[in-house]
Amino acid sequence: MTELFPIKVSVIQWACERAGTLYSALIAHKDFKRLSNESNGYVHLTMKNVEKLSKLLRYPQMYFFYDAPVESIDRLQIADFRTFKANEQNKPSLNLLDQIKASIRHQNWFEDFAIENDLEQFKFNKKFDLKASPVNAAKVVSEDLHIAYTKSNNSNAYLNDLREILESNNIIVEISKVSNNSKNRLDVNEFRGFALSSENAPLIFVNGNDAIHAQIFTLCHELGHICLGQTGLSDVKFNSKDKVEKWCNEFAANILMPENDITNDFNNSDSIQEFLRDAVKKYHVSSFALIVRLNNLKLIDKSNFSTWFIKCKRDYEDSINLALKDTKNSKGGNFYNTFKSRSSTLFTKALLSSALVGETPFRDAVKLLGVSSIKTMDNIAKKYGLLNE
Repeated sequence: MTELFPIKVSVIQWACERAGTLYSALIAHKDFKRLSNESNGYVHLTMKNVEKLSKLLRYPQMYFFYDAPVESIDRLQIADFRTFKANEQNKPSLNLLDQIKASIRHQNWFEDFAIENDLEQFKFNKKFDLKASPVNAAKVVSEDLHIAYTKSNNSNAYLNDLREILESNNIIVEISKVSNNSKNRLDVNEFRGFALSSENAPLIFVNGNDAIHAQIFTLCHELGHICLGQTGLSDVKFNSKDKVEKWCNEFAANILMPENDITNDFNNSDSIQEFLRDAVKKYHVSSFALIVRLNNLKLIDKSNFSTWFIKCKRDYEDSINLALKDTKNSKGGNFYNTFKSRSSTLFTKALLSSALVGETPFRDAVKLLGVSSIKTMDNIAKKYGLLNE
């Protein structure tokens, strides 16, 4: 006889609301017919029912047996540097929480791998504090990592170049539009990126749903977090009052838009419009970032700044909306190409290499990669040149 377990209805209803699922729709589902037999606030479910509920609602199985919802599960595991208005909702989404947890798992695994294999630590990890000049820090880091000498014909190539530079210095860089499931799209209005500081496995995550110029700026902003040793979640707002965010914004601006270069280009331009047109292509940043930079460097007056700020902000918002529209209309493309674009090459190759020589169990490797089978893992290894086709 199948064993049944009493589960409190209020707990299931809370989990439904948390996951954005209607409880009434759940009752109508063929797998959850037992939910319609409520008695004194409880329903009696099989363990298989609970397992399916857990997977569907993204809520741990054991918590369904509690008398009250475990609301602490939704607390952010990292510092929150985002800016909110007084009445603005700041409860993290399940997609964001899942992504942070996944990235932390990646970092924890790579931390052990880096120590065991004596990998060189990122030389600027926790090198600076808030008393240090972000201008000087950016100059030192940019020149040492050769970011200052990196030139690309288009912004997508430039982002990939920056990513390769950071990963060659043992910083894990993940850029993705979704969390652990292709349906779980990450909201650019919720966050732009986050950084996980670590002695041996610093990690940067960038929201891939953002406009390409914004992704580039976020990547450099989060690099600032790594250089400060500040783990945290960012929305990368230019007017943030937080000391860490202001430092990282200034750091990123100086990495991407060095004062001398910007000043020379601006002085050699016939108009603000001409400067912005050319500078967007040269520096791979938005016109919005450029106009803010011109204002901060006092190269334009308040009147011109106000006029161009409105226009550039509108263009910037349009570029984000266009990126979101393109993402929604995308059919997904080739799985393996998509996997490579959103995953860290540094982490993935290390994990696959470890699994292939028997140091990491295949079961663990499959789970860390977020794929469904060993066959898929093998195919990924072939794409990375670790197995013969």
